[in-house]
Amino acid sequence: TDGDRPKAPDGLRVVWNYGNRVNISWNPVTTRMDESAVGGVVQYTLYYVEAEKNGQQWTTLQTNNTWVVMNDLKRDALYTLHVIATENDKTSRSSSVVTVLAQP
Repeated sequence: TDGDRPKAPDGLRVVWNYGNRVNISWNPVTTRMDESAVGGVVQYTLYYVEAEKNGQQWTTLQTNNTWVVMNDLKRDALYTLHVIATENDKTSRSSSVVTVLAQP
């Protein structure tokens, strides 16, 4: 069943945006789809890609924190990003997709 999958992360937001570096955070995932509490360590994976370029590969960043810093971004470029949570090899659905403009 899907009930033991962690819920999708929510509350994605920009903490700071220095153009070539952007800090993204989100709310911790504490429950599964069936409302039971997560028991293991939750790992988060941020996926991001430059929004206005076709055929780009998604970049992934993994963390056990509820924030991550995207580095080496292009200034004044739009990035599309989302986060998934993984617990005990069970993967959540994607968070809402957020678009961020790296500061010029």
